[in-house]
Amino acid sequence: MQDKSIRTIARILIGWLLVGLCASPGYGGDPQPTAPIGQAVTDFGFDVVRRVGRPTENLLVSPYSLATALAMVRSGAKGKTLEQMTQVLHLTGIPGSVDHRFGALQQQIVGTGENRASSGALRVANGLWAQAGYPFLPAFQQTAEEAYRAQVASADFKKNPDGERQAINGWVAKATADKILDLIPAGGVTQDTRLVLANALYFKNDWEKKFDPHQTHDTDFFVRGGTKAQVSTMSLHRLFAYAETDALKLLQMPYASGGCSMWIVLPKQQNGLGGVEQSLIPNMLDDIMRKAKIEDVVVSLPKFTFRSRFRLADTLRALGMPDAFSREADFSGMTAGKELKLAEVYHQTYVAVAEQGTEAAAATAASMMLAMAPQNPDLPKPVLFIADHPFLVFIRHDASGAMLFQGRVTDPRS
Repeated sequence: MQDKSIRTIARILIGWLLVGLCASPGYGGDPQPTAPIGQAVTDFGFDVVRRVGRPTENLLVSPYSLATALAMVRSGAKGKTLEQMTQVLHLTGIPGSVDHRFGALQQQIVGTGENRASSGALRVANGLWAQAGYPFLPAFQQTAEEAYRAQVASADFKKNPDGERQAINGWVAKATADKILDLIPAGGVTQDTRLVLANALYFKNDWEKKFDPHQTHDTDFFVRGGTKAQVSTMSLHRLFAYAETDALKLLQMPYASGGCSMWIVLPKQQNGLGGVEQSLIPNMLDDIMRKAKIEDVVVSLPKFTFRSRFRLADTLRALGMPDAFSREADFSGMTAGKELKLAEVYHQTYVAVAEQGTEAAAATAASMMLAMAPQNPDLPKPVLFIADHPFLVFIRHDASGAMLFQGRVTDPRS
């Protein structure tokens, strides 16, 4: 490398899935089944959620956004760096090309969006901005273009860093229906920036069974499991897939497209969120989902809108991939040498739930451095699903099992 000063590569995230980039060891062959990747995405999401934010605060992450972003970075990793990233992303033992499998999952998710009604959207967009003249390996660009279908563009971070930052922010805003604005902050792109990779996820869909706005009223909600507050609450009496254990109730609320659902986990105890969140693991959640049966359910659910923002470098180090952020980083699948390392991973999400449906967006950016119906009278008494205290939410791509969004609601007012 000519310039041995530290060079920032990317800082992006929010309302879509923005990602830091990396090269790729190759791409080829027929698409593989996506179920193993869907499970890996979900497992990784649970790991992240356990380590970020405060237990008493609203939280939303996009496991799919994060996993896809980091998988693109992983495609340029080698040696111990590759081993650590593979383990953290739960990709150990998955046969075939991981990039291929992520590409197949992306196609499957995009296909769900294409089959969606005109009132909704489910979009995935990848973008790559590389410093003109920087010696990235052709295989890296090929993987980005073919496996992840990334839009590849040349940038001049050396001469016009802020102009490039604004251009990338404009791309993000357009991809997220203006839900994510000014994604990269002032100073986030400098003359030392060499690469920015963005993977954006945008989700908007109506409920299959919509709430009647005339049935929305202010009711009590026990904020963070304690203080009582008045919140705008929706009501609906219909047939839903429902299950319960000694500790929780589970409700599936399908979206109109038929391809995705919101799954709500409501602790039976008013202050039981912490215990449920700590004990719930992906396999257990899958098992409860499989046991769900159609029941006559009275649903009471608060409306909520909020954003979450994170810097995840420390979290990812703690999960087991420290080398990627150190001088020991080996991204020689990206360039001929070992000059690059991750500097930071930014993640931001947005969600709005109301009578009509849900709008959600997420973005992840890995910053890299050169571093050195009516009630049926024959049915039994309806099940009550009264979400008047903190609960967990999951927006799931049902065919693959991949979690698009995952989080908790402790205060619907914020």
